[in-house]
Amino acid sequence: MTLGDSCGGILKDGAPTIYLLGDSHANQFTSPLLKYGSNNNYNVVAVVGNNCNFPPIGDMDGECFKRQLQIENRVFEKLKRGDIVIVGNALVSRLKDNENLAGDFKIAFTRFSDRIAAKGGITVLFIDSIQFSSLNVPGAICSDEWFRPIKSFPKGCTSSLKEHRSLVKQIMPWRTKWSEKSNNVIWDAADYQGSCIGDYCTAARYLDNNHFSAEYAYFHFQRFLRDKLSGMIGDKSLQ
Repeated sequence: MTLGDSCGGILKDGAPTIYLLGDSHANQFTSPLLKYGSNNNYNVVAVVGNNCNFPPIGDMDGECFKRQLQIENRVFEKLKRGDIVIVGNALVSRLKDNENLAGDFKIAFTRFSDRIAAKGGITVLFIDSIQFSSLNVPGAICSDEWFRPIKSFPKGCTSSLKEHRSLVKQIMPWRTKWSEKSNNVIWDAADYQGSCIGDYCTAARYLDNNHFSAEYAYFHFQRFLRDKLSGMIGDKSLQ
């Protein structure tokens, strides 16, 4: 697979481009991003793959590594000043128990973002949301309803926001300093939680134990667009 001229489905001559790269955690935002691009003067290029992280790092499956490397090189080739690159992966679950892998990701990702900045582009790092690792039922079963009080939720329906933030800090202690550069932006999903009361969070708006429902993905994208992305793209309509 290569990043062809028709990849992404929205192409407007002379318009800037928003790239969406990564695994299924990036793919959650393909539909809202395509909708945004179709309603505004933006191209959208979404190249995502299940369980295939971006940027490529050494422990990845050989074919995944090779294809993501092709994508990386193609982005550098096509990128224009003012373009935005959003990178999203299942970082928390993948890196939390592997310090070496976390270090490899930092090196690969910061090298990538430095090259994007050198060409006048903006890099957005999506940090995945709270995980419900022991949940083995659809997230909707974790909703508080008239016939299903919280005390009867299945095992794994709840998780701690505080513990999640602690894990992110452990895995990516460099993220705050990285985001101080003008071309780098953090999209921390924990900042937009709509299923938490204090430290208590439920999976009610998740598809499974770590992916958002379509409605919840749109909720997250709209809030990120309002809080950070709109300023980078000239405060265009949030449609």
